Amino acid sequence: MPEFIFTLMEKPKEDGYLVQKKQLRVRKKERTKQVILAVAEKFYAENQMEDVSIEDIAEAAFISRTTIYNYFKNKDAIFFAVGNKVFRDLNQRFEAMLDPKMTGRDQVLQFCDQTFKDSTENSIILKITNEYFVHTDKLNIAPEAVMNELNAKLGTSNLKKLINNSSTFEEFKLEELFEEPSYIEFVIRLMRNGFLWQKAITKGREDKTIQNTMDDSELMEYLSILINGVLSEMNLRRTIKDRIGITRDTIMNRTLSQISHFLDN
Repeated sequence: MPEFIFTLMEKPKEDGYLVQKKQLRVRKKERTKQVILAVAEKFYAENQMEDVSIEDIAEAAFISRTTIYNYFKNKDAIFFAVGNKVFRDLNQRFEAMLDPKMTGRDQVLQFCDQTFKDSTENSIILKITNEYFVHTDKLNIAPEAVMNELNAKLGTSNLKKLINNSSTFEEFKLEELFEEPSYIEFVIRLMRNGFLWQKAITKGREDKTIQNTMDDSELMEYLSILINGVLSEMNLRRTIKDRIGITRDTIMNRTLSQISHFLDN
């Protein structure tokens, strides 16, 4: 058989083998990344961010510190990558709650209730939210500057697309556009969370079940500050073993009752 025919016959097999090998490499790399994130999430759920080191994560994941740097630039990148996973799941739960049969007021109250439950059952949610503000302050940049950068590098329409539909994240290579892609992705996921709250509030305005005359963005910010403030205080008192004589459920129910009254006036 002529040599060139033999070469043509063998080439598809070789290409198929190389493709399979490449796919295996990609799957292995993704699996290692997920192991790192799972270990890091466990550490951050049980400890403060500053108390967790890359060495801790590497040792628990049975990999070297150098291997972690193949996936993440630094500890901040790991932390916000964990945050992206947590808030992706949180936003999916919120989106599923936007039942068109419910009033906007009931949707908002359900969001509040779910936020209490999620944050008390998984302390990492509150830690990530708080650390976001700390990190933004550490970068010494205003939120407006972050928005300007997002609009400049992604484009207004693309940013809106990401906020409205988080499944489109894979279409954009944030690591090629931003120095801190994990942080930037978290900012967008946080904005998507706000977008879902806004949808519920807007529905409440339309169906007249939310009577509060505060501006929508101010109303959303007020609810966020109120809920996170109560959650932070609950977490602090639990940390210093001060039980104050009332249960977590009692605090949550009273706060929800106050929020319900607030929406009515």
